[in-house]
Amino acid sequence: MKKYLYFQTATDIEGTDTDEEAIMVPVDSLIMIEPQSATVAQMFFEGKGLGDEDGATDLITVALSVTAANFEEFCRQISKFINADILNRDNSAYSKDGMLVVANSNTTSGVSLFHSTVTACTSITIKTAAA
Repeated sequence: MKKYLYFQTATDIEGTDTDEEAIMVPVDSLIMIEPQSATVAQMFFEGKGLGDEDGATDLITVALSVTAANFEEFCRQISKFINADILNRDNSAYSKDGMLVVANSNTTSGVSLFHSTVTACTSITIKTAAA
């Protein structure tokens, strides 16, 4: 079964193109994770042409607020989360349908964060690669 990571920044999804509010990306598109500061971890995903009519390869970045000085623990926990056997888990954090909610900052339906090192999903950015 293919796994996907879900992120949502907005309380309510507007469905406009003015900003990225939510995204679900294949786990195998994760390129790297980098600390932007002591409290922000940025995940980078290869876009593989998604979102562009011309098929250009995009870089998708997701910024997550993390507890101070916990970048290494965040990386350890996201690795465990991604590699968990989702078919044999009773824990609701591990989806049996392949959708892994990393950070959903929707305060209306309930904030969902995969681990205590994460406090919010703060931004989602899709950038077209320069030719």
